[in-house]
Amino acid sequence: MKTWQTFCGVAPEVAIASNTTLGLSPPLLTTGLLLASCVVYATENDLDSRSYRIPIGIQWLWTLILFIGLLFLPESPRYFVKKGNIKKAQATLARVRGQLEDSKYIRQELAEIVANHEYELHIIGTVDSGNLNVVKAQISSICIYIAFFASTWGPEAWVVTGEMFPLPIRGTSSPVLNLLTSNI
Repeated sequence: MKTWQTFCGVAPEVAIASNTTLGLSPPLLTTGLLLASCVVYATENDLDSRSYRIPIGIQWLWTLILFIGLLFLPESPRYFVKKGNIKKAQATLARVRGQLEDSKYIRQELAEIVANHEYELHIIGTVDSGNLNVVKAQISSICIYIAFFASTWGPEAWVVTGEMFPLPIRGTSSPVLNLLTSNI
């Protein structure tokens, strides 16, 4: 399924925001790799513990920034629907979308979230989660799926990029190819 097909019937501002985020991922990854390489290069001649402490410390800096940002994020509307608090779900959804709580768009999206939650409850009701063998089979299936994805389709964009282009143009071609392959 093409990325643009997943946004059929979705508000245009949601589709644009999602595609922008998707498009920014490869350049941001490349920038992060560049910064990491610069830090490691700058500390490679240090013969004491600074050669590994500085790069690890900088990684913790980004973790701290993300953690502080998480403190200001609201709970998910899906979380409130799961807890049965529809009013809070509607208020959170309105805050995140920047719309009024009684807008048509918020009501439609909230109805969709509630319908999905009810559907998930129906599906979960068909699986005996109290049976240890069923739970083990579910976990095994998920692990097998992850292993096969990680060894086949998962690294596809990275391997193709790394092997297709000569070294001098690989830095420029990587973000472009990742952007193209992420939209296939």
